[in-house]
Amino acid sequence: MKRRPGVLYIFKYCKCDIIEKNYDLAKHLTTKKHRTASSAFSTSRNLSKFMKPEKSNKSNSAEGSLSLFIAAHTSILPVNHLGETRKKVFQGSDSANELKLHRSKCTDIIVNVLTPHFNYDLLNSIGSGHYSILIDESTDISVIQFLRITILYFSKETVEVVSTYLTLVEITTCDAVSITNAILNTLKIKGLSINKLVGIGTDNASVMVGINNGVHQKLKEHNSSLILVPCVCHSLQLAVSAAANVALPRHIDFLFKETYNWFAHSTLMQNEYKTLCKAINDGHSLLKIIQACGTRWLSIESAINRILQQWVELKLLFQMARTKDKCYTAEILYIFIMTNRILFI
Repeated sequence: MKRRPGVLYIFKYCKCDIIEKNYDLAKHLTTKKHRTASSAFSTSRNLSKFMKPEKSNKSNSAEGSLSLFIAAHTSILPVNHLGETRKKVFQGSDSANELKLHRSKCTDIIVNVLTPHFNYDLLNSIGSGHYSILIDESTDISVIQFLRITILYFSKETVEVVSTYLTLVEITTCDAVSITNAILNTLKIKGLSINKLVGIGTDNASVMVGINNGVHQKLKEHNSSLILVPCVCHSLQLAVSAAANVALPRHIDFLFKETYNWFAHSTLMQNEYKTLCKAINDGHSLLKIIQACGTRWLSIESAINRILQQWVELKLLFQMARTKDKCYTAEILYIFIMTNRILFI
């Protein structure tokens, strides 16, 4: 647009032509048109028109509580739906209207607010006292190896020994060097002294308890008074297995293993036995025969008890099977059941 001399163009406020004289400008400032057009740009207006008001403490508390619930009881994935559902259910609540919690914000609250708070609270509770740790390695569904560390310490606040989660560390390999480094780095990050570490609880794997290059032996290089507490359940299982191999007759071991195998690979056998049990027990089904697993603690006792509870039914089943199918295994199992019940009792 071509500019005319002696005329000032004001498009931003009033969008009108004004002669460049002080009298005309002062007169225009008093007009209703100018006051209306310039009100949106006035420096005296409330700043809340430019920025969002801060959330109330009640709303922040609600988001923190909801994030803590998610961290303690479920995954972060459903928080989008949970937050929107809460807003719809509690429409009349001011905190519900201000609540905007989704996965990203929930993750940030857990990582940047809740985690530092509970870490600080844990370190204050431990103080300068001694502590012990329980460690175990595992692989998740994405085939990533992790080391889980649980800490045990005496709490002066509750006057009792507390066992709680410390951290979950991703490791590249499950050898003694990687596990030892992960433990040392974790204690350093958490601000815990290795010299205050009293004991370490592990399973009986050689990588943990090896007397030459095990994790316990490598940690003793940093704390010579460190005590190893191997898994009681694994130790008891090894003792029971060794005792059973010496004291338990081989034909009884054959009995409960082959009884389980009789049903393990055949649905037809399972259905026949279920029908037989219902006929004998007035329509009631019996529990399944369980396996005596070599790595499951004291499972042999449960397997033998299950056979004893179904002794009559199993005897009848194998008696029918040996005459009907002329099965050699059924013949042996029937003979064992007929002659060896006194050994179980």
